[in-house]
Parts: sequence; C-alpha cells; structure tokens
Amino acid sequence: MTNPLAEALNQLVTLLESLRIRFVIVGSLAAAAHAVVHAPDEGADILAELHPGMGLIVRTALGAGWYADREMTDTAIRDGGVFNLIHRASALKVDVFTAAGEYHATELNRAVPITLFFPEGTVTLPMASAEDVLLNDLQAYGAGNGLSERLWNNILGMLLTGPQLDFEYLRSWAARLRVSDLLSRAMADAARANS
Repeated sequence: MTNPLAEALNQLVTLLESLRIRFVIVGSLAAAAHAVVHAPDEGADILAELHPGMGLIVRTALGAGWYADREMTDTAIRDGGVFNLIHRASALKVDVFTAAGEYHATELNRAVPITLFFPEGTVTLPMASAEDVLLNDLQAYGAGNGLSERLWNNILGMLLTGPQLDFEYLRSWAARLRVSDLLSRAMADAARANS
C-alpha cells in the first residue's frame, strides 16, 4: 500500500492483533467512517487496553519503523493517559489512549468492523460505534468549554447524517459522563436544522 495512513494502520493493526491487545479506532477517523465514504489522510486515534509493563513490549514489537518515546509511553500506560506513535516512513502520528474505566470497556466491547477504502485497497478496522464517537466528541467539547466550532459541527453532523443512533444508550452514558446538557442542546439544534 502506498497510502501513508493505510500503510501505517495496517502495520499497527497487525501488531496490536499479534499481541492480543484489544483496541478500537476513535476520533475523526471513526467519525469519518460513520459519515463519509472515504477516509481522511490524517493520523488516527486509538483506544487500547494496555497495562503497566506493556510499553516495552509495544515499542519492541513496533521496531525501527515507528518512534515511541519510552517515558511518555510508560507514563501514559501507567496513568491511563495518552501517548503518540510516529510512523517514520510517513511521519503520521497515532495518538494512543489507554483504556481506563467502565466507559472505555464498554466502548471497546461495542466496536464495529468498518472497511475503509483507499485508492490502493481496503483496510477493515474496529471502529468506535457512532454513539461512542458522539459521546467522545461531547466530552471533548465540554472539556474545551464549548469553544470548538469544529467539534460542535461534528456532533450536529453525526445527529443529522449519521446512522440510526441508539438514543437510549446515548442518554444513559451522557448522564454518567456528565454531558447530558450538551446532548440535549445538540439534539435540539439538530432538530431545528432538520426542520
């Protein structure tokens, strides 16, 4: 494959699967997979079930084709944070979020296989469900004090053009994640835009 994103994802997916690490694609790539027919040519975000001590295993398995800062990787895995992987051949960055807590476990369990189409071929990846993409965007929007117009437009776009959504699941987790007010506002804005 010559598409840098497809090549990097193929390598990373193969590695994670060989190490039996549960993971799901999240972020803008997952949002695009639910809403458009082609994948963006940017990096990717991954939620992965990693445990302390796995940093060395992951870095070793990645080999020379990837860059991963030892301290950042180990700290993120230990503390349930995020670290970066850089695909050296393409300079693409993959943000790896360490799964922590019940919501992340649920998100991993709800992953759906989606095939992305690139000019050079296809890649099938476990993607966050549309509901989880929406919940993650609501959390990020709230954490940014509601200042990201791009995130708000993504949220409205998912509500307006996304697949059939499980609103019972959305409302339940929105309450637990403390973003119910944002979900209600987004649903009202989407209803107004759709009328």
